[in-house]
Amino acid sequence: MEKKELKWEIYEILSEEFVRNVDLHEYMKRSDERFEHLREDSNRRFEAIDRRFDEVDRRFDKMDRDFVDLKDWVGIVVGHFQTRAGRNLEDAIAGTLRITLGRDVKPENITMRKKIIDEDWLIP
Repeated sequence: MEKKELKWEIYEILSEEFVRNVDLHEYMKRSDERFEHLREDSNRRFEAIDRRFDEVDRRFDKMDRDFVDLKDWVGIVVGHFQTRAGRNLEDAIAGTLRITLGRDVKPENITMRKKIIDEDWLIP
């Protein structure tokens, strides 16, 4: 083999290796660019999802506050109704006892919600 031929053969081997390395370098560069694009796109999507979750959290917080307000309002309204109904019931029972017993029975002298135990089985 002549010196010139050897030179060309080495040149071809090195050229092919260089081309392969350049191609590999370009491939890696394009891969990095694609990966970076995918990462940026994923980050945008996750940020959008985070914003949606924040909005849902705000809605639930508002619903929770509205529910508490409604519960408080119902408690006040029903509580007053129960108090009024309880007083009216006490007055009605006192009136019934006055008529039945023939005595002056006042509502404040009536004990309500007292558990009665019939140990002698007198109440049928």
